Amino acid sequence: MPSASEKLEKQAILWLVRLQSQPGDSSLQQACMSWRQRHPTHECAWQAVQSSYSQLRQHVQQVPAGLPVSPATLLHRSATRLSRRRALGQFGSLLLLAAPAAWMVHEYTPWQRLRADHYTPLGQHASLTLDDGSSLQLNTDSAVRLRFGPDERLILLDRGEISLNSLGAQPGTGRQPLQIATRDGRLDATGSHFSVRQRADGTHVHTATGSVPMQGRHMPLPVTASAGSDYLLTPSRARPVAAPGMDMMAWTEGQLVAQDMPLADFLEEVGRYRPGRLDWAPEIAALRISGTYQLRDTDTLLALLPRVLPVEISQRTRYWTTVQARA
Repeated sequence: MPSASEKLEKQAILWLVRLQSQPGDSSLQQACMSWRQRHPTHECAWQAVQSSYSQLRQHVQQVPAGLPVSPATLLHRSATRLSRRRALGQFGSLLLLAAPAAWMVHEYTPWQRLRADHYTPLGQHASLTLDDGSSLQLNTDSAVRLRFGPDERLILLDRGEISLNSLGAQPGTGRQPLQIATRDGRLDATGSHFSVRQRADGTHVHTATGSVPMQGRHMPLPVTASAGSDYLLTPSRARPVAAPGMDMMAWTEGQLVAQDMPLADFLEEVGRYRPGRLDWAPEIAALRISGTYQLRDTDTLLALLPRVLPVEISQRTRYWTTVQARA
């Protein structure tokens, strides 16, 4: 008979599978959070499964790209290789049963990050140099695949956020123009410096220098974003949006630079870099914050807030932090 801890691990695995299958379902996210908060043992099981999932991703990534096996078989083999870890064994079996059928044929699903060429864990970022000398950076919890060949040079952003500082066209090299693809459309990445973030409501594009032509999957013609602009790309349109109250490129230096930013937006951004739950009282949401904050240690970052705002930090558990008005 399964122990109480094994039952909780299975529940945590099922929550994770459902969240991965339906990443934009806010009600499901809230239901999962309620389950985690119900008892400290639930949160412990959740964190154990999250850790095991990260290890599973690493093992799947090690499989050669050309291996002709289905994703379900791949997960089963990966879990088997890690069967000494009870949670991973359970995880692989449940993933095999719970993975949606659409995952087998659809190019852009949450599961594709398991086969990413490059990915970053929560709270970390990475840099790499492409074949033409262009610089690509991945922000926290991001995943990309590279499709470089005689007919295309494509960066597939499956998850998270990247920054690309691309070189101009190089005649005579035989290289195809560099492009970025998200689930919403494609962007021309030649001779510009810009960031691309995959969001639930579309693809956010911030252009620092140069210009970026972009085209949604259902758009008849591309739209070009000029330097200093922000756009939201969806399959049917590309529209300019107001600049966020922060430096969109500061994360490449490990910083969050706020510019008269609503505190709720600031805390939502900080939450992208730390595990667990970070929430705040409604009465402090509209407070404004400015300054430069280091992302390498979000606990220290949050501890600084009471020095500049009338707030206090409450740590309910290691993975549940609340910011509220100062008493």
